[in-house]
Amino acid sequence: MSVKDDLANVIAENLNKKFKDNKVAYFLD
Repeated sequence: MSVKDDLANVIAENLNKKFKDNKVAYFLD
């Protein structure tokens, strides 16, 4: 796993914590 992918996962996890109802799917739509 590259550093960029690892960072993306961390950001995704943080977004999921902030937007539990919407998840990252809302952010990507």
